[in-house]
Amino acid sequence: MNSNNDFQDFDVSYALSKNRLSGLWRLIRGFRLAYFTAVVCLGIGAVSKTLTFLLLRYFIDEVLGKGHYPKIVNNQNGAFILIGLGFLGLAAMEGSFTFNSGRLSAKTAESITRRLRNYLFDHIQRLTFAYHAQMQTGELIQRSTSDVDRG
Repeated sequence: MNSNNDFQDFDVSYALSKNRLSGLWRLIRGFRLAYFTAVVCLGIGAVSKTLTFLLLRYFIDEVLGKGHYPKIVNNQNGAFILIGLGFLGLAAMEGSFTFNSGRLSAKTAESITRRLRNYLFDHIQRLTFAYHAQMQTGELIQRSTSDVDRG
């Protein structure tokens, strides 16, 4: 997915469109699966965070509210252990899916930015000599990097 042939395999002029959403969809060609996976991971992370709050509500309402306080020697139902393990499991699930979501979306964003920079570099190389003689090098570099960084 992140090979050096990404630039040769993709023509950015293909992504040009009057509809910005359509242009964005065309621009992420080759990275759609990774970005979709990032969105799904983010959704699963959000659901696990919601389940953490629901487990907390259950713990307060059903366990503490009904007087099932822990007995040091003889815990009848083991609810505290199960709920504690539930909190740990949900925290691990939320953390891993949120991490993977951030990793995949950052990888996609950086790859698309690299694709745009490579296209811009190729375009600047193909400009006429007269343009380069007239334009100051520092201004050209500053404009190029700030335009790509701003997105």
